[in-house]
Amino acid sequence: MSITFSSRELLSSDGQLKFLGTMAGNQVSKGNGSTYYREYKAFGGTDELRQKIFVEMQSSIKGKGIKKIGDHYSFTPYRLRDGRNIGTLPTTWQGGGFFLTLKKLSEEDKRMSSLEYITRTLGPQLESISDLTVEELVKQFHAYGQYYLLEYFFEPIDLPQEGDLVIYQGTEDSRPHYGIFRESRRNWNSPCGGTVESKWEWWSSPYVFQHDVFFVPPTYGNVAKFYRVKSEKVDIDTLAIKPHPMNDYVPSVPSLNSNTIYNVEEDGSLTFNRTKMNVERRKIIDEYTGIILNRKLPEIKHLSYIKFFGVCHQYAFGRALSTYPICPDMPEHKIYGGEILKKYFTVTTSPQKGDLVVYYDSISIKHWGIYLGDDRVESKWGLGSVYRHHLIDAPSEYSDTIRCFRLKDGLTVKSLTANLKQDNQRI
Repeated sequence: MSITFSSRELLSSDGQLKFLGTMAGNQVSKGNGSTYYREYKAFGGTDELRQKIFVEMQSSIKGKGIKKIGDHYSFTPYRLRDGRNIGTLPTTWQGGGFFLTLKKLSEEDKRMSSLEYITRTLGPQLESISDLTVEELVKQFHAYGQYYLLEYFFEPIDLPQEGDLVIYQGTEDSRPHYGIFRESRRNWNSPCGGTVESKWEWWSSPYVFQHDVFFVPPTYGNVAKFYRVKSEKVDIDTLAIKPHPMNDYVPSVPSLNSNTIYNVEEDGSLTFNRTKMNVERRKIIDEYTGIILNRKLPEIKHLSYIKFFGVCHQYAFGRALSTYPICPDMPEHKIYGGEILKKYFTVTTSPQKGDLVVYYDSISIKHWGIYLGDDRVESKWGLGSVYRHHLIDAPSEYSDTIRCFRLKDGLTVKSLTANLKQDNQRI
């Protein structure tokens, strides 16, 4: 059973948080808009120990090497490590701190990442504030990254409590690692209790550990930040095409009409209206990116919290088919992209939310996006950021012609996914 403490009990006379054992590192004062975090502080043989953890992790089979390190290096006597009665004296082994094997996952679950593990563990809370399923949340978090997760689902805190999120920032060559703060039993090594529960990521490891905050491989980095699930509802727009739009037709959706920005042609394509004002606007889009572009043209929203590691067609199809982070069954778009559109989609001048938006030159497809409604698109610009913008507000390299596409009558996301898989196998 967990033991909880008041802020007064957890704080020492100098305001430091008294928890997380011998490898807790230093408490770092938070600045405005920041959150509680700690930095690793080397002492004794901890640098060597963390490196040894990494070596064992790389060479271990099914995580047994790491489990062995925990058995050898915990200050809690081996005979008392069943979670019911934590020891009061250290062993003679140098290094490390409080370390337990919390659980062993099934064969089906052992390949899950630390991010998926914390999402499923915190699932009921996350589902209640978003009305999304855990499966959908896992896809979104993997696709859009840490900043997306923090932007919508978590908030900064002053002091950690049971069930809070822990993020290890990682090193230059590694991705973030995720855990959950646990107010564990008091023990000699951590007088107020407090540990981190996390699923360590390496090939086919089935183990979830409960450990001191920095009793982890050095690739997880030297900073651990703490956040809490928001208590109020969040508004998340999945943009997924669910049934084929014709099955749920919205007669009030207006047709696109020629205006000062683009002209609607007879074949349903939109062509850029090259007025002086429009050309000057396009020059700004070509010259600036990110937050600077957002400042110069506020209608173009730079979605800095989305860190999607792919390109535009992967992002658009991942959004449309809810197969984040990419559409694995989509054939190479440069070879087959146009054929996908001809075979399964139809051009529309009355696009609905979730339809594809495709940018062309006279020879080939140059860019893909997803329609949001109200003449707006969400798209990923090359290997760079994701933006929300007006139909024509895209870099000039994406050309001056656009077509909007909707699934053909009778097709659904499920049937399209199956068809794409078959097509991919034939190529």
